[in-house]
Amino acid sequence: MSYDGAFGFVGLYIVQSGRRGQGYGMPLWQRAMARLAGHNIGLDGVIAQQDNYRKPGFALAYRNIRYQGQGGGDAPDLRELVALPSVEVVADYERGLFPAPRAAFLRAWLTLPESHGAAYVDHEKWHGYGVARRCRVGWKVGPLFADSPDVAEALLASLAAKNLFTIS
Repeated sequence: MSYDGAFGFVGLYIVQSGRRGQGYGMPLWQRAMARLAGHNIGLDGVIAQQDNYRKPGFALAYRNIRYQGQGGGDAPDLRELVALPSVEVVADYERGLFPAPRAAFLRAWLTLPESHGAAYVDHEKWHGYGVARRCRVGWKVGPLFADSPDVAEALLASLAAKNLFTIS
């Protein structure tokens, strides 16, 4: 996906296990790289493929850690993202946190069926937001942006209280 013609992101670059080794992956990769030529590119990479990502010049910037659990708990008093007047307030908060404007992406992402979003807003000043969305198994959180660890914890607690998952 190209954001603003300057930043690109390649995610969910996965060939079904029964189709691997049949020549589908490399043409898909080449097409994505041609589409994003001249962009600063981010990847949602698989750990086992990191050596392959390094070959064309990619470098690891951040690691992901996955947790699993059960939902529940008390919800802090945060704003529901679906109650916001427009996605533009989220896009405004993200400026400086994401490498390119992405209001169109956010309009689709924040209204996904079977998802829940919370915003941490104090006296009309934004301090963070997060979204939990249903996956094949369970739920995933992301995006989640927070001004501090305390805000991040409150956002995760709010999402967990919807019985999606717990944090420990």
